Amino acid sequence: SAYFLADELAREVDFFSIGTNDLIQYLLAVDRGNEYISNLYLQFHPAVLRAIKSISDAAHRNKIKISVCGEMASDPLATVVLVGLGIDELSVFPSIFPEIKQIIRKTNYKEAKKLCEVILKMHNESEIKDRIENFYRKNIQT
Repeated sequence: SAYFLADELAREVDFFSIGTNDLIQYLLAVDRGNEYISNLYLQFHPAVLRAIKSISDAAHRNKIKISVCGEMASDPLATVVLVGLGIDELSVFPSIFPEIKQIIRKTNYKEAKKLCEVILKMHNESEIKDRIENFYRKNIQT
């Protein structure tokens, strides 16, 4: 429900923090711990990315910072996407911190933003993931 009230809430708080595990689970109505439906728990689902972008935009419109925690924040592939969506801070697992930091240093913000402009218009999680993986191979792994 906070997603739908992001602009109103942003006027009342000093920062936002998105817990991606819960956001994805509730937005997609999928329990990632349920072996029968956990395959439907998709961090690059168009609805998830659009929700993160919308919340990020609301935070910045109201001049507050936005951070992300949860498994998505510690996923190297998702790092470029979160940067491109306007996320200011990532709360990551300590063991992955050096890799995430290196990815952020290699990331060109304008290019990450362009990537997100493209993927936010896409309608299929597998196509989105393919586009992200291609970007990552070209721009980060080199």
